[in-house]
Amino acid sequence: MAMKIVAGDVGRSDLFHVLPEYLIVDESLNGRYEAHDDETVLELAQSLMEHGQKQPILVRRLDGSHQLKVVAGYRRWKAATLVNTKLRPEKPIKLQCRVGEMNEEEAFLANIIENHDRKECGDMDYAFQHRRLRDEHGWDDDRIAKFYRRSSAWVQQKRKLLGLDTETREQVARGDLTTNAALDVVKLPEKERRQVVEMATNTNGQVDTAAVRAAVRDRGEKRSRTVKEFKDYLAKFTGDDSTEREKSLAADLLAFLAGELTERQMTGRIERLLARGLRCKSP
Repeated sequence: MAMKIVAGDVGRSDLFHVLPEYLIVDESLNGRYEAHDDETVLELAQSLMEHGQKQPILVRRLDGSHQLKVVAGYRRWKAATLVNTKLRPEKPIKLQCRVGEMNEEEAFLANIIENHDRKECGDMDYAFQHRRLRDEHGWDDDRIAKFYRRSSAWVQQKRKLLGLDTETREQVARGDLTTNAALDVVKLPEKERRQVVEMATNTNGQVDTAAVRAAVRDRGEKRSRTVKEFKDYLAKFTGDDSTEREKSLAADLLAFLAGELTERQMTGRIERLLARGLRCKSP
């Protein structure tokens, strides 16, 4: 039996064809940190007019009614609305809709899955999704990790991003600030976080990750170093103003990192240098 819906003139097919204005939409339920920008919506609207809709949106029937609510496909809905209200109102288009029977929690999970499959999720999107699963549906971090097939540490990492101020979170969402740099910033006292990000932001709005990490380190934050950072640190002891012992130790450590010295050889060289009274200067 065909489903009865409040959607004006609905075509008969395996899919429902519905004018976008007949669909109920709550964009706050979209599993994304930020809504789609106007440029991407316009591009999709033009594609709809030229090539038609390639994939149906997912909707669900609201309890106790025949109304349909958008679950996944918010950008397609916005694009179709733009076509019908501004770009080509004389020839409106209908949206292909696939109806799924689901409650609100299941609808949110379906939205997450579609965005993930379409590779439209960034780290801030994940952080936002996790918070909603915790706050609105009572999930704990272990359940979230299992759903995403990731580790609990990955979930905890995304949670830390929520401790950033709104402007910094938006920089992460846009890709102007890397997640790794953002996680370094979170370690700072709240009053210093924005100062560091602004200091490391160039004229194009991109944030220099190395500058962020250097600023965090200068403020005394303890954290693990990458191999490159350790090599850069050792390079400070190979200049003309370095002693022969400093140069020797730096060269040996670099050789040890490269696998050119065994642990036993490295230990022997350090012991000999210490016996000769090695002194390391502050960089």
